[in-house]
This record gives sequence, C-alpha cells and structure tokens, in this order.
Amino acid sequence: MWVFYAILKKEKLNFLQISKIVSFLLLLEVIYYFVNLYVSVHWFAIPNTKGIASNINIEAISVLLKIPFALYLYVHSKKLTAKSMSIVGMLSGFTALFIISSRASFLAVIAVAIIAMVAYRKEFKRHTIPIIVYNRWFFNGCVIRKPFH
Repeated sequence: MWVFYAILKKEKLNFLQISKIVSFLLLLEVIYYFVNLYVSVHWFAIPNTKGIASNINIEAISVLLKIPFALYLYVHSKKLTAKSMSIVGMLSGFTALFIISSRASFLAVIAVAIIAMVAYRKEFKRHTIPIIVYNRWFFNGCVIRKPFH
C-alpha cells in the first residue's frame, strides 16, 4: 500500500493509470503461470501450479489482488486496448485461480464478485455478455473435459 501511495504522491498518477500498470502485471503473471504449467506438464509430466510465488496460496492471492484493478480498468477505460487487456487478464486470472484450486481463493472470488456486483450494479447489465460467453467456454473446456485430471 505504501508503494502505491508513494507513486501517487510523487508521480501524480491517477487511479486509472495505476490500474493499467497493475492489469499489465496481472497479464504478465498469468502468462508466466500458463507457460510454466505447459512446460511442466509436457516436459516433465508433472503439473506445476505454483507460478511465480512457488506456493499455490500466495500465487492465488497475488492474482486475486490484481483482479479488482483489471475490473476497474474494464469499466472506466475508454480505449479498446485497455479494455481488452483487462478482460483477458481477468478471465485468464480466474482460469488460473480455478486451476490452482486454493480453498481461500474460491471464497475470495465469491467476495470479489459480490463486491463488484454491488459497486457496479448500474454497469453490470451492460457488461454481462462477455462473461456469459466466457463461462460457457470455461464450462466446456475445464469442467466437462477435465484437461488436467
């Protein structure tokens, strides 16, 4: 928190710019996670779901803390590249959380969803279509076929 405060105070960045930075970091972390998972499964035949943090619980909280920034960027940005970066980061972050299967992350995802629905209840109707399409893809790919089991 202190780092964000120092950046805001010295650099005069607004919250939208910080959301862009954190969403980009989320995207990098999730890309690293999936590359690491792919390499561990196809080269060593052992799925490594630890990611950058080398602990599944810390990896889950690291991804989960960045998702609200991506949600803020998706709702408040006017540029298509920022919106697409945030939606890809959120969806791949949620996918990584479900692959990690940390118990605390499931509870935290529910809490983030409830808080987001309350905070963005006016915009919620406008932004539900990409989430519905993704949930159908996620259900078909991960629940029915079970790719890692």
